Amino acid sequence: MNNNADLYDTPILKVTDISINDTKEQINNNLKEKYYYETISGNILNGKFKNKKLSFENVRTSSRVYDDEYALNDEVFVNIDDNENISEVINLRRDKYLIPLFVFMICLLFLVGGLKGLFTFISLITNVFIIYLITVLRDANINIFLLFSIASVIMCFISLTLTSGLNKKTLVASLSSIISLFITFIISYIIILIFNWDIPYWYMDYADILYDYKEVFLSGVLISGLGAIMDIAISISSTLNELIVNNPKISIKTLKKSGLVLSNDVMGTMLNVLLFTSISGSIPMLIFVMRNNIRIFTAIGMYAKLSLITFMTGCIGIIVTIPISMYLAIYFFKRRKK
Repeated sequence: MNNNADLYDTPILKVTDISINDTKEQINNNLKEKYYYETISGNILNGKFKNKKLSFENVRTSSRVYDDEYALNDEVFVNIDDNENISEVINLRRDKYLIPLFVFMICLLFLVGGLKGLFTFISLITNVFIIYLITVLRDANINIFLLFSIASVIMCFISLTLTSGLNKKTLVASLSSIISLFITFIISYIIILIFNWDIPYWYMDYADILYDYKEVFLSGVLISGLGAIMDIAISISSTLNELIVNNPKISIKTLKKSGLVLSNDVMGTMLNVLLFTSISGSIPMLIFVMRNNIRIFTAIGMYAKLSLITFMTGCIGIIVTIPISMYLAIYFFKRRKK
């Protein structure tokens, strides 16, 4: 990864020198912001300008909201005009840091999970490919919500099959997950429809350039709790199946009680997982707007409401999954067996 610059079409400049020419301080609403005017020089690593030493003028701020602070040996994607001047700085090159993390994650998966870790990795790659395929098909003007509806069923079945094998408990968990997912979405969609006037879609990232931003948001709502729903479904199915295998004479009443005890144990942690993952994306924006003297409740209403809708939809999904998984597992493993 450190030596593959030639694989890129866009020129890459490796920073070798940074000179600060001037600094200015600006005060707005009692907030101080420093501006740094600097000249950055470096060597081009690829393309027809390879090994050329070029430089560009950079202006950065202390908050770094809309700009980057470059350091020595950073690599930057740039555009170079015919006069061998850098006309645009596109972005920092970050693949060098992401790939080692990715490889380390895979190694941990194999080390801890063994063969099951391998299948988990395959399911991750498969799901990424399916989502990539959806983005391609969306460009062909196919409704993105329809695509995600079909994909959620496929991803659910593939993920559970690869991680738990093709057996009865996987089929029960898949059926529970799919039923729960769509019941959850129908409940949430009705509520969203009723309060549609109060949902700030315009605060979505890039909403102004998405022609189908409502469908994009609904797709996010649909799959927001899919992972947690699958986890609950397979946990309940596996546990009840194991209880029946070890004690075929176990009563339905005891199975229900065991299912509820398990559900209470995992429900709290799953709800917290959903809360943390849903709200994490809003934290930088909340801090940014609060820094500019916008009150916390106004900031939440403006920038975190969409995340909260996604979180509450996932919560509904987890709660709905518990009875559905429990009764389906009891029916298929116990009643149907009788």
